[in-house]
Amino acid sequence: MNRKRTAAAVGALTLALMSTSCASETNEVHPAQGEVAAQKDDHRFVPDYEKAEKRTDWSAEKLMRDAGFLEDLSAYATSLVKLPQDIPVGGISCGEPNLYWTSKEKAIIACYEEVTEMRELFRASDKADHRPSSSSSVDGRVIGAMSGMFFHELGHGLIHLYDLPAVGKEEDDADQLAAVVLINDGKQGQEYLMDMAEAFRLLGIVEKLGGGDKNQESEYADVHSLNEQRYYNLLCYQYGAHPEQYKSLVGKGGLPKERAEDCPDEWKQAESAWTRLLKPHLR
Repeated sequence: MNRKRTAAAVGALTLALMSTSCASETNEVHPAQGEVAAQKDDHRFVPDYEKAEKRTDWSAEKLMRDAGFLEDLSAYATSLVKLPQDIPVGGISCGEPNLYWTSKEKAIIACYEEVTEMRELFRASDKADHRPSSSSSVDGRVIGAMSGMFFHELGHGLIHLYDLPAVGKEEDDADQLAAVVLINDGKQGQEYLMDMAEAFRLLGIVEKLGGGDKNQESEYADVHSLNEQRYYNLLCYQYGAHPEQYKSLVGKGGLPKERAEDCPDEWKQAESAWTRLLKPHLR
């Protein structure tokens, strides 16, 4: 994430996950760059950057390093859960856009190409909507969207590390964890959730326009829900957690009113499920 977190704030978030209460209060800078240290001999998420292999990846690597992206997310995830072993969190050139959990290596990998793709999406969106666009604004949304995607992959990792049950599609469960973590994280986390949702919306538009590499049949057969579905699901959790605060999400261009009526229950169900699953493993 993109701000420091005090020990009290991390404690508040952990309490929220354990009690299914709402958001904790947070500060405005990176979470927990060492402030919430793991106990001696505890395992942790371990960040590491490989040198970008291609010139086109250089600026992506620089953004991740300058933002302390892997360091912050690794420290924050370490502050939340107990681990059976150290988990590498790597920034690398992959040859294609991706951010993924690998069960074989037991690691979370953030590809530099994913940063480049997210930048292109948000810049194109600003241009299409005739919005002023600056590098800092675009990069802030890239960090936000990729933070949400990191917690999605963390969900996969925790399911595999702890042998947690996944009822339904694991991909949907992982999206739920990202929503639970970010919404309980307070204002900044909730902004990141909106960046993540917007990224899915834009990816859906690209695929509809034929810019994606999937045909319609393969999209329907994919393990992931459609990008448009993931967009609306995230909006639903955001609205369901704080209906008054996010009532602007309902209506034209947002959640249909009929769906919004069920979102508080959908949110409670998602938060309660992950709370029960993770309770034995929380710090």
